[in-house]
Amino acid sequence: MAQGLANSIGKMSEEPRRVWLVPSQDEASITNAELIQGEHAEVAEVVEADCRFTEVDDFMSCREVMRKVIRLAKEDWVIGERLIVNPTGGTKQMGIGAFLAAADEGVGEITFVGGDRNEGTVITGKEENLFFDATQLHRERAWRHAESLFSKGACESAATVLDSFAAGESMAAKKTAMMQEVARCLAHWQSLHYKKAAELAARLGDAIPSDLRNHLQTLRDGPDISALKAGDMLASAFRLNVWRRFTDAMLRFCQTLEIAAAARLEEGYGEVESRRDGLRAMMEKLHHFDDECGDLWQDNKKLRELVTTRNNFIHNGHPVSAERVIRYASEVKPFVKKLLPRIRVEQIERLWPAKLAD
Repeated sequence: MAQGLANSIGKMSEEPRRVWLVPSQDEASITNAELIQGEHAEVAEVVEADCRFTEVDDFMSCREVMRKVIRLAKEDWVIGERLIVNPTGGTKQMGIGAFLAAADEGVGEITFVGGDRNEGTVITGKEENLFFDATQLHRERAWRHAESLFSKGACESAATVLDSFAAGESMAAKKTAMMQEVARCLAHWQSLHYKKAAELAARLGDAIPSDLRNHLQTLRDGPDISALKAGDMLASAFRLNVWRRFTDAMLRFCQTLEIAAAARLEEGYGEVESRRDGLRAMMEKLHHFDDECGDLWQDNKKLRELVTTRNNFIHNGHPVSAERVIRYASEVKPFVKKLLPRIRVEQIERLWPAKLAD
């Protein structure tokens, strides 16, 4: 085995600048490592005792040892160099631990010693380096991480974790780039950047469902005050609630109420500048016009408390409790539907994709 590993180093396509040999604490293992070092004295070194395998039948322990060695190697790494892990030799647990460590630390290349065999053993002098590109393993892990972040509403973070795997012409790289752009499009939508969201959705084509593309285009081209915008903001507020971003949800609920009240005043009474007056003033105007929503507002203590909570947060830095926001949420939707009976919040809620990609 020692000679085979020594031969495999000599058969690398490029002579390595450094080779770290990782034995166990066993004397025979250390001797083998030293034999390999002797054949490649200019580049090879046996790692110090604190970087050697101590529990050779525990793959988690072996994994931690190899993670430590890989991190040490990265400290010496030069841009443009390849970092390669060869888990050949040792116990199966040592090999598994080395492979897992390489995956954990983002090592893109793993090599095994192969070649002509006699009774299952590679014949000395016939060794070949069998390379395995681990990039797709890391990419698939990034996909899962991105989907997990997306499910919690962290769209920008989902896009960021895909950065390292979105370049290239392979189908996997193109899928990654598409997932990244979908995440950014949805981040723009959730942040009410309708123009950016609509433009990106148009570029993505079928990666964004046609109903959502049309919705974003209508929002982009529509007025600032409308039933459609109020419905969209209300749907986004409920998403924030689901994602447990309760302070953001509280603020979005208040924004929704302002847009909805302004739309009712504009459509019903020709009051086109009402939103400048603030939510309470708009509700007083509705009350002045004998509008039933003005009366409902006066009778709804929870909705009025919502505005007080918003003001205390903004002006006094008072924290917002999850329980309060959940309680407010149950009051906001029916009231907004009363203000604007034609809004279709549930239809808008269904437009948000369950995943970034199938």
